[in-house]
Amino acid sequence: MKEGQKFKLIKWNKQLISVATGILLVSQLAVGPVQVLAETTDETTPNSSENIDPESPLDVGMSSELFTADNQKSDGNAGGESQASADRATTRNNLSPQNDTITTQADLQGEIDKIEDSGTIILSDNIEVNNEAINISGKNITLTSANGTTLKRVTNYFGGVFSVTNSGSLTLDNVSIDGNENNKATKGSSLITLTSATFTLKSGTLKNGNARDGGAIYAGSGSSVNIEGGTISNNTATFNGGGIYAEGSTSKVNIEGGIVNGNLADTEGGGIYANDGTVTVSGNGTISDNESNFGGGIYADTGTVIVSGSGTISGNKTSSGTVPGLGGGINAYHSEVKIEGGTISDNESDDGGGINATGGTVTVNGTGIISDNTATSYGGGIHANTGTVTMSGGTISGNESATGGGINAEGGTVTVSGGLVYGEAASVTDLIYDYRNNWKKPIENGVVIAKAPSTTSNSFEWNSAIDLDFLLGENIDDVDPFWTISGTNEAQSVGIAYKDGTEAGGFIPVADTKLKLTPNLLDVSDKTYNGKIQTVVPMDKNECFRKAFAEEVTLTLYQSGMISNRIKDAGYYTVMADVTDEKSTLFSAGHIVTGVNVKKATPTEKDFHYERATDLVYEGEGLTLEKAITAKDESLEHFTVTYVKDNVETETMNEAGTYQIKIAVHNTNNNFNSNQFVLSDATVTVKNAPTKDLYKGTFSKKHTYDGEKPVITITSDEKLGTITPVIKQNNQKVDSSNVGTYQVYAHNDGSEKYAEADTFIGEYEITAKPLTITAEDVKVQQEDLLPALGTVKYGEFATGETEATIFSQLPTANFTTDTAKAGTFEIEMIPGVVTDAANNYTITYQKGTLTVTEKPAEDRVPLYRVYNKNNGEHLYTKSLTEAQGLINKGWQDEGIGWYGGEKTGKAAYRLYNPNSGEHFYTLDQAEYDSVGQAGWNKEGIAFYASEETEIPIYRVFNPNAQDAGSHHYTLSTTENTGLVSEGWRSEGVGFYGK
Repeated sequence: MKEGQKFKLIKWNKQLISVATGILLVSQLAVGPVQVLAETTDETTPNSSENIDPESPLDVGMSSELFTADNQKSDGNAGGESQASADRATTRNNLSPQNDTITTQADLQGEIDKIEDSGTIILSDNIEVNNEAINISGKNITLTSANGTTLKRVTNYFGGVFSVTNSGSLTLDNVSIDGNENNKATKGSSLITLTSATFTLKSGTLKNGNARDGGAIYAGSGSSVNIEGGTISNNTATFNGGGIYAEGSTSKVNIEGGIVNGNLADTEGGGIYANDGTVTVSGNGTISDNESNFGGGIYADTGTVIVSGSGTISGNKTSSGTVPGLGGGINAYHSEVKIEGGTISDNESDDGGGINATGGTVTVNGTGIISDNTATSYGGGIHANTGTVTMSGGTISGNESATGGGINAEGGTVTVSGGLVYGEAASVTDLIYDYRNNWKKPIENGVVIAKAPSTTSNSFEWNSAIDLDFLLGENIDDVDPFWTISGTNEAQSVGIAYKDGTEAGGFIPVADTKLKLTPNLLDVSDKTYNGKIQTVVPMDKNECFRKAFAEEVTLTLYQSGMISNRIKDAGYYTVMADVTDEKSTLFSAGHIVTGVNVKKATPTEKDFHYERATDLVYEGEGLTLEKAITAKDESLEHFTVTYVKDNVETETMNEAGTYQIKIAVHNTNNNFNSNQFVLSDATVTVKNAPTKDLYKGTFSKKHTYDGEKPVITITSDEKLGTITPVIKQNNQKVDSSNVGTYQVYAHNDGSEKYAEADTFIGEYEITAKPLTITAEDVKVQQEDLLPALGTVKYGEFATGETEATIFSQLPTANFTTDTAKAGTFEIEMIPGVVTDAANNYTITYQKGTLTVTEKPAEDRVPLYRVYNKNNGEHLYTKSLTEAQGLINKGWQDEGIGWYGGEKTGKAAYRLYNPNSGEHFYTLDQAEYDSVGQAGWNKEGIAFYASEETEIPIYRVFNPNAQDAGSHHYTLSTTENTGLVSEGWRSEGVGFYGK
């Protein structure tokens, strides 16, 4: 690949592949320098057609483009307008970039929350878990790490680490969970809790969990646990399921690889507890060294346990309490146990060293092996307590128990219709014990052989007439049902060779003579490299013989003169076999040299990792899949990838179109021959990347905030698929009308010629809206009361917003003085407490003005009342001189009638009738003028009446008076009432005094 060369993958892929200077990542992850990850196992690397399932599809789903600043520049998109520049990067399928580093539990939860459906998160730092479990709901999340990362509970946090619900899934690949050794003394929650969800462990460790049920994993109904690699160890449960607890008929536990080891449950299921679910142990899965009262390895309650392939259940044990321990390897309560392959060995219990069945069924067939298990009481291999044991194949050998070394049917039923039951016992009934006599003797094609306890004995003792009696060397071919046991004392055949009706055979050593070590005992036929470790094995297929061979014969391998501890790579290996231990029982001491040749394998497309369908975007430089196609075998290093379009083969893809992928394997590989082939099920589709010049965008570049987003119209003359405007900030899609700068992208759905993409076409800015907030001016008179606060006036808000939108506490207008002193003073504005919405405004506060005017002097003068006793008239005057002059002429002084104004108030006019000598008072100027025109003398304003109504001046009329004195004015209610009672007529209030 040329320097600077780049391309983008559009579809999601579960593999992680470094591409040129960028990163091709799965799901919704972000850019970051990471190591290339390949799917391999710890022990072997599949290479040849022998270990590749041709029907197994690669995981291919949707994909996203990942990018760095260096690999995304292109001609025609320069500077800030580059479609794939680092700060305005093109993204696919609305994905969010992953943070550069994830160092906290909150960081990890945040990345998970960004993912819409499925995705992979790369961890590089260990993470402390210190509060509630990390939640995964309805999403498919993979956590991976190049160097091995651990999520560890902090001391004194006893909660879960992950909670997976709602059909979600969690996969750990080279990531571990540590419950913290310091927390194990206190019961907590399972490290992982599944509710209708799936957990898969590819590599890594779950350890130091502590819970009531399921120290490491609690799988609720409808959940699945898949252990493909890694280790579940040192977890505890105070009740059931030290390692794993599975609940419900739809729950599944699949141990396809990895190890469930060293876990402890106080009650049931040291390794695994399954309540009404299914447990499958297959592949290279191992359940070992776990402990519980019942079911050291596995406890199945009304469920199903299946052991197949090379699955192993070994070294588990039960701990006796007030009741005997049951089922060192498996304890099945009304459950179905199927031993179709694999090995159950070296387990220990009081009853049922290998398997204890209470009710239900145990089926042994195929290549299943139950060997070397120990029970202190009943059933070294299998204890059937009210259950049914059916054996149609497999081997039960070397188990020990006080009663029923191979099988003990305490209350159940045993049927042996095939396979081999073999062990050291005085008789068949010691090997298979049934106190109810439900089992009598082998039937059909079963073979049951009890080896005599004495190593020097060459005969068998049978305890009843229904058993077979024979001596070593007797031929009993005529026994019905048909099976044969034949023996010889010749030095080269020290034991019993047997065969059943299916012509299957084996070799059982029974005498004290020994077998000579010869080359023809070894299978040294040519082998072909397959990426796995291969071994030299005995020609005889009998399991007992092979086990004895392995125990007594030492094999040493040499390649090119150097000792090799395995047969794997192609080449010739020298094999040396030695028997040196004089205590060996099968072989005499000896030494042989032979050899085995491992041929190179012929590579095919099945030896490579690749995507079935890949979409690339062409941006002006040749594209390759150089690092997207990898060999499954690390020794397959030398090969070339080319591309074929329209029968033309090229080293790079330089134009849009559909390409086939061709691989040429060179002859320089150590373990592979040369070969070349076109991948039959893989294609690459190359499409052009849309560029800015293909689009026509119309939108306002700058406008003031009004609560609305600008109208954006984007069109193109090219066929790009449906075009949709996408608005982003900091490379994140947003839906906002707030103040800020926004980038406008054109998203096209893709077409035959152009790839789906977000293409940058411009940007716009929303500026803050000016908002003036003013204190309203106030004008008062001295000594007037002021309100507690002034009035606040607001400018214009955006549509739909008010002061309550942008303030959580409103601004106030405060007076800075009282009204004691006249003058002008400031009214201060106290800013309010703003909300986030205030960021869309530029707020300006303006002070107000308080104007205090001087209070006028009091205008209040006495109105003197004098009485003319000759004509009965009262005169009211503010002039003391006038009043005194009339008194001097004989008028009677009656003091002050009331107080009125000299300058302010309502003017009270006085008129004089020269004919009668009467004075008349009125507030009505029109009346004053009218009466004046009638001949009365207009004497002007006599006084000013008050505009307030607090002091009424009553007017009464004397109907008997003809001239002067007909009207009278008084402040006194008593006088007013008295006159009315004497016949005067009340005319109400004439005016008001001060």
